[in-house]
Amino acid sequence: MDENNIQLCFLPLSHAYQRCSDYWVLTHGAMIYYCEDPKKIVDYFGEVRPTYMVGVPRLYEKMYATIYEKLQEASSAKQKLFNWSIETGKKYRYKKSEKKFVSPWLSLQHAIAYKLVLSKIRAILGGRLNFFSAGGAPLAKTIEEFFFAANIFIAQGYGLTETAPMITCNAPGKFKFGTVGTIVPDVEVKFDEDGEILTKGGNLMKGYYNKPKETKAAITSDGWFRTGDIGFLDDEGFLHITDRKKDIIVTAGGKNIAPQNIESTVGKDYYIEQIAVIGDKRKFISALVVPAFAALEEYAKSKKIPFSTHEDLVNNPRIIEMYRKRIDDLSEGHLAHYETIKKFKLLPREFSQDTGEITPTMKIKRKVINERYKDVIDSMYKEN
Repeated sequence: MDENNIQLCFLPLSHAYQRCSDYWVLTHGAMIYYCEDPKKIVDYFGEVRPTYMVGVPRLYEKMYATIYEKLQEASSAKQKLFNWSIETGKKYRYKKSEKKFVSPWLSLQHAIAYKLVLSKIRAILGGRLNFFSAGGAPLAKTIEEFFFAANIFIAQGYGLTETAPMITCNAPGKFKFGTVGTIVPDVEVKFDEDGEILTKGGNLMKGYYNKPKETKAAITSDGWFRTGDIGFLDDEGFLHITDRKKDIIVTAGGKNIAPQNIESTVGKDYYIEQIAVIGDKRKFISALVVPAFAALEEYAKSKKIPFSTHEDLVNNPRIIEMYRKRIDDLSEGHLAHYETIKKFKLLPREFSQDTGEITPTMKIKRKVINERYKDVIDSMYKEN
């Protein structure tokens, strides 16, 4: 076994991104370990010590949130050291990636930062991980740069199952955090009048099996596939995704809002497991929030908040107030006023595939959630 080629498989094989990655890895003689329980992913990192992994933004968001939540328990001096180390790591890695001169002073600072902090971040992920591949949803630039500082590169890409599955990607030699990369070879991209991304290439499916109407709606007469995403190419050829066309929320006041942006901004919180933003044809934005119950139970015990069930927790005024503050803090400076979550409901159980609320690739089924939780959603708007 080549210890430089070890992949930890986190996503289900029904996820086209993971499946294609496995095919590629196997053709290059690597070893793949399959993650039996995604909730034990940190334990698996220590056991497998992978060098490469495909994941979704939610995985990286939770890692980032966990590290920073634990940091809050540290002394002021340790917090300052940690933040200085991250900033030093970023400066050093950007210089190295851009092949610019690294001064002896910066090299010395980086050596100190690496020994005291950055190496410990790498150790959490097994100590050998060099490359994360990410796709499926937006990932904040802040999180990409955080891991980059510890010499863990997240290559965010973009594509769909119908495009097998890649259209664009970032790579170690050519990347821009906050984007989904440049167009891969032999693939074409153009934009419709409303900004929808259209693509063509040998990677494109022939059509949906036994679904001619859906195929005709998805592929134009001249062979361009409608991705359903809105975006643009910048001057350097990097693709930016701004909206998901079918998911756009249009409020009663006429504001067009991308729910994924809100969910990504707020959902990275340590105490949030899942979040579904609501607001289409409504006066304001609300949300259904599933707590990260393991973390929430620890919090409740530390604050001497009594509980026996998850229902006790989600209905406790002190818990609700804690979430209110955290949601507001995460939103401030990152979301427009009309994008902020005015009301929310904590749910006592997770959205799941078994109930049809999420897809096998862990995406929220908004229509199902809106129908299943109609009474809960309506209750948030009764007083308004």
